[in-house]
Amino acid sequence: RAFGAKRATCFGLAGVGDLIATCFSAHSRNRFVGEMMAKGKNLDQIRGEMHGMVAEGIRTSRTLHELCTRKSISAPLTTQTYRVLYENVNLRDAINDLLSMV
Repeated sequence: RAFGAKRATCFGLAGVGDLIATCFSAHSRNRFVGEMMAKGKNLDQIRGEMHGMVAEGIRTSRTLHELCTRKSISAPLTTQTYRVLYENVNLRDAINDLLSMV
């Protein structure tokens, strides 16, 4: 809403549909990044293992974090993803931070 998006777009194929596809496809570069994060690899190590391929989520997480910060939007999952990728925060610590909000 803060960016003028339509709810139907976010919860349709372009939003949730794309999220599901990228999470469950064994060929997804974004999924690969997540799996490498879970193994404790940092962003430089992950990029090195991608052999020049690009995972959109890496750059998107930074852009979304910056936009949310500028508009004072609370987006805890985005913030923690950004922190793990760009601030070398330990993944387990980021997960614990998220769980402490529940």
